[in-house]
Amino acid sequence: MTNMTKTRDTATAPLNTFAGGRYRPGQKLHALRDPENGHSACGFHAVPPTGLPFDSSDEPVCGHCRRIAAKEIPPPYKCLTLKQPWATLIIEGGSEQIPGTKDIENRTWRTKYRGPIVIHAGKGIDRDAMAKHGFTTPLPKGQLLGIVDLVDIVEDSQSPWAIPGNHHFVLANPRPIERVEMLGDMGLFTIDAALVKEL
Repeated sequence: MTNMTKTRDTATAPLNTFAGGRYRPGQKLHALRDPENGHSACGFHAVPPTGLPFDSSDEPVCGHCRRIAAKEIPPPYKCLTLKQPWATLIIEGGSEQIPGTKDIENRTWRTKYRGPIVIHAGKGIDRDAMAKHGFTTPLPKGQLLGIVDLVDIVEDSQSPWAIPGNHHFVLANPRPIERVEMLGDMGLFTIDAALVKEL
């Protein structure tokens, strides 16, 4: 029998999102076991070369995971990196063209996840969008800006922010958080809840 061994017991190690429903051979990962996938905790694992099915009956294998399962510490947040001014438009608004905050995020992919998403302003800038929406001064880059709730994903939103042919992530209840500098990532990824402090 191939043994699975614990790699690290720390909340500060890099987080890698689990994808595909199976362990990837040889991958060390921090797999978020959430209600979307029928799991309740997370863990650092060393993966057997053959790969194994993701078993929701497994007990968390590291101390950090056990503390999450016991609700001693909050679970990680989902996070999404966006170029400016899109990140600021979601959390604060400020467009000269469209009033209010940006309530639709246009994506070519879907997710089953529903709930809070931390918005991270990446270091990239969409200069055409900056000019179109009237931003003339620099906006924050490389920082967490706020939280918004992903309440639904539709294909036919009538919001002025919706772009036909995309999946429309319906966003609600934007609120700012303390700004924390960090690097972003692709798609929905996880960050430690300790980084997120609502104002």
